[in-house]
Amino acid sequence: MKETTTTVKRTIDNILVALTSDDVKTVQAAMTHYQDLVDAFYHLHKDEMTPQQYEVSRTDIGYFMKMVELAEAPESQQRTR
Repeated sequence: MKETTTTVKRTIDNILVALTSDDVKTVQAAMTHYQDLVDAFYHLHKDEMTPQQYEVSRTDIGYFMKMVELAEAPESQQRTR
């Protein structure tokens, strides 16, 4: 699990860099890549995210990062939804 969340965080860092580009196609590709990442993460963690959290995560990178951190936290540290 730790490797997965580390990979997700690293991928998001790369996406954030691409989102600052002046090239529209680069930004669009980065956003598509980000949404694909959220989709894949949700598919793996459906039992840890509500559909509403998934929808917010598709457009809010900061919120998605919190979801990734929660998935990484031991169960005893996770808050009840």
